[in-house]
Amino acid sequence: MVRKVGWRDKKVDNTTDYRYKAQAGRIDYIRVLDDCVEFLIHYIPDKNRYVNCIKNENTECPACNAGYVPEKKYVCTIIYISSKDKTGREETIGKTMVWSFGPDKYVQLRGLDEEYGSIKKYDIVVICTETQFQKVSLNINTSKKTRVSKEMVEEYKANAQLIDKFTETKSAGEVEEILNSEANNDSAYTHKVNQVKNIRGKSVDMDSEDVSDTSDAIETSEVAETVTATKTEQDPEESDELDIDAIINTELDKLKKDKKSK
Repeated sequence: MVRKVGWRDKKVDNTTDYRYKAQAGRIDYIRVLDDCVEFLIHYIPDKNRYVNCIKNENTECPACNAGYVPEKKYVCTIIYISSKDKTGREETIGKTMVWSFGPDKYVQLRGLDEEYGSIKKYDIVVICTETQFQKVSLNINTSKKTRVSKEMVEEYKANAQLIDKFTETKSAGEVEEILNSEANNDSAYTHKVNQVKNIRGKSVDMDSEDVSDTSDAIETSEVAETVTATKTEQDPEESDELDIDAIINTELDKLKKDKKSK
């Protein structure tokens, strides 16, 4: 679809640039500015995108009806104050951003709020050990000296509405349109390969055989089911000797062949 937009179309914005994401190996300083908002979101694998759940007392959600189970997410507005690299060099960022996270981080933040009082009074130290799944530890910077400047506060006042853009819901028709749109085969393929990578605990380039270790392994999806089913077929006494790498290599080969055939 082609749409003429001219130069004053208010529907065009760059709010994705305001989504906070910690980076492995860095230490970030942030300040939470408002109360947390809880919402439900659906992941649509073959479209490789997220859609906010629109179900309420008066509205049915097409994504729910299609069998996509929603998950809880939390969001708040922050000032991304600064970031330190591995050498300790600190870079001032001073940007208002929206931070979306799952229950695990909410529980960490709740613990800090219970221990220190309102977390909005303190700079929070974010230490990231893994970027993709946002594995972070959160701590309070108890120093009375804040890194927040007056300029940062003024920018926040000008962008306080950002959180609304991340929690707004589409109409039922718009959700239906997303569900019925053509599948993004490359995105679906990438998602499946990432699931294989997680089972193995390796980092796999889709177009090469190079493999390097990563820190965590998570068993998910069809490939995990394949591994489990294969384990069940083995003699119980031989199950500990099952060649998991051989099974996963077979699944990767299948995915690559599927991609080429499409």
